[in-house]
Amino acid sequence: MKNILLLFFLLLGSAAFAQDAPVVVTMAGDCTLGGFKGQSPGNTFGDVFRQKGAAWFFGGVQEYFARDDLTFVNLEGPLTGIPQKVVKKFPIKGEPRHADALVSGSVEVVNLSNNHMLDCGKDGLAETLRVLDRAGIAYAGEGHVFQTTVRGVTIAFFGYNGWSADAGSIARIKRDLAASRARVKIVEFHWGVERTYRHNATQERLAHAAVDAGASFVVGAHPHVVQDVQTYRGVPIVYSMGNFVFGANKNPADKDTMLVRARFTPQGLLDWQIIPARLSSVASHNDYRPVIIRDERERQRILRKMGL
Repeated sequence: MKNILLLFFLLLGSAAFAQDAPVVVTMAGDCTLGGFKGQSPGNTFGDVFRQKGAAWFFGGVQEYFARDDLTFVNLEGPLTGIPQKVVKKFPIKGEPRHADALVSGSVEVVNLSNNHMLDCGKDGLAETLRVLDRAGIAYAGEGHVFQTTVRGVTIAFFGYNGWSADAGSIARIKRDLAASRARVKIVEFHWGVERTYRHNATQERLAHAAVDAGASFVVGAHPHVVQDVQTYRGVPIVYSMGNFVFGANKNPADKDTMLVRARFTPQGLLDWQIIPARLSSVASHNDYRPVIIRDERERQRILRKMGL
């Protein structure tokens, strides 16, 4: 009887501890689950998907993605059977079945606001939303806000294209964040200048406006490389997380990337960390499988690059 009571109280204590545990959110950068029109054959994202399967792509980071509460990445391009319609240098798309990589990879939320989401037109975006809905993947951006409650902590995700910090853009951010009663508000911007390692004035104005409007954490993507980190009014701003699962480039010269891991309580942000990573598990080319960097010198090199 004593053993049964002891087991009961241990289980009760474990349940209470789990209920009070911080909510863990992991964030990562640009994920192009496909390629661009005119891309050369061989070692494309589609090739690797067929050869390795859906679980390959985020398999190297599952120690974080599978063990957190929510994972948030930028979905760079639509998932649709509609051909690329927009005339541009790199019109991007992935196939609807490529959403299985997100499911297998324990990705729960994606950002839709970026410069490739409309490469197959509005119909391509509409199909992408249906694909994500069927897969059970939530989304923010392009007019959508995703809000959920985990262990008593209400979290809202917002996504924006951050090309301009004009009065209209800032007013929209303020209006959107004010409309949410979530205690934690995570904002992602698609912004900045490609292949630059420092944020610019437009990024800073938008980030500060988001914090002034109530953002709890600000992250960014688009430059294809990692950028510096700033804290404003106690709120972290990670200006660019870099590429992550990036099917649009078979061999990026800069393969540095990261995970951003944040823990939240009902009172707000508890703590956070940058976890240096590489966007490919091999150095010779892009195999579209990001991995955590274990070598301490390499870890410190990336952190120094970000001003940390």
